Amino acid sequence: MAQQRLVEGIFALGGAMILNEMNERNRGQNTAPRRTQQVDPATAQRAAEEREQMRLVQVRLNTLGFDAGSPDGLSGPKTRRAISDFQASIGMAPTGKLTHEQIAVLYQQSAGIGGGHVGGPQPVYPPSGAFPALVTPAAPPMAATPAFPSLGTPATPTAVAPGAFPALGGAPTPPAPAGNFPALAATAQPVGVPAFPTIGTPVAVATPTNPLVAGSAQTSQALPTATSLAEEIIKTPFVSADKQPAILGVTLGSTAEDFTLMLGENAFGNCTGAPGAQQCSRQTATLSDVVKGWVAADGQLWAMARLIQFNEPVPADFIHGQFTQTYPELMAAPGGLVSSGEACEVNAQSVPALAAVFDQRAGVPEATEVPSALLDMAVQCPLAYSLAFNEGNGHVAAVQVLFFDGTSVVRQHVAAHEALQTQLGADLKF
Repeated sequence: MAQQRLVEGIFALGGAMILNEMNERNRGQNTAPRRTQQVDPATAQRAAEEREQMRLVQVRLNTLGFDAGSPDGLSGPKTRRAISDFQASIGMAPTGKLTHEQIAVLYQQSAGIGGGHVGGPQPVYPPSGAFPALVTPAAPPMAATPAFPSLGTPATPTAVAPGAFPALGGAPTPPAPAGNFPALAATAQPVGVPAFPTIGTPVAVATPTNPLVAGSAQTSQALPTATSLAEEIIKTPFVSADKQPAILGVTLGSTAEDFTLMLGENAFGNCTGAPGAQQCSRQTATLSDVVKGWVAADGQLWAMARLIQFNEPVPADFIHGQFTQTYPELMAAPGGLVSSGEACEVNAQSVPALAAVFDQRAGVPEATEVPSALLDMAVQCPLAYSLAFNEGNGHVAAVQVLFFDGTSVVRQHVAAHEALQTQLGADLKF
């Protein structure tokens, strides 16, 4: 029995020694320094900058109505699709990757958004006086009213030619600081006005493969026939010219003098323009308001646009209620559009995009052919009234109003066509 206890004691002692040694080894392994992955600070900095640059691009794309998704700085399928849509809207190949020049155009069209510029050359912003683009600042609104973006290099504003628009009485009102609207809460992505579908470049007439022979010429295409504003108004809920929507009391078909008088009565200043177009703006403690009008050779307004940007987002219920009182038919209409044309889709475009199309007709001789994109719009929309909100998270950041008389554009086209025929008749000698 004693010998058995001795053997058991030896085994117990040996087991304890083995367990003790194993514990020591485990402690040594646990206290051994772990290897950490080294990150190059320069590489990390570049990655952070690239992500921030992409985030700014996403913010600007969203502001212009191209849905890039949540601005997280990561270029996923949604962002690449938004970039492609933006590229198509400015006539570029939809590659999904922005070049330095395209980034400059993006910044130009979304002028006023804070946060620095995306890599490449410093964006060049258009001259003041044109319609401002929808913007989202990172700082309090102090910048001057940004120019209306246009595709390509912006043209320098020219003085209004005598007879186009009467000058406002007295010295022009000094431009007030323009407000850029702040970003809406991150919990809900702002819903921008849908992007204007790309206006196709007119197809060039192909050179005939066979020589023309007597009698081979085709009959000329018939000219559009919708040339009466009054007849088109009858096709809308407004029925008569005096019942159609107005911007501060001025309607389509009003005179340039009426438009200029309205601007003066409502304290608009900072007016710029070219023959056939005039734009003015005003600034209050709560908003920035820009109005632009286009007048034909007969002295009548054929298009008006208004862009109101709030310094701080305003509850949507309040704004909707205000505009329902002023434009009840437009507020009740699908997409905020009332038109005499069944194929009209002018509400699919933003005010800046539409103004760029209208400006192609401003300041040109009466006998000049109407641009095909504008004529196509006039055929599809003989008369159109559109109202759109840039809103999200229950708040409105901007309001866009646009009135378009396509019948005037058709009349301008007919006049240019007749002037060309007259000139050809005088030039031909038999």
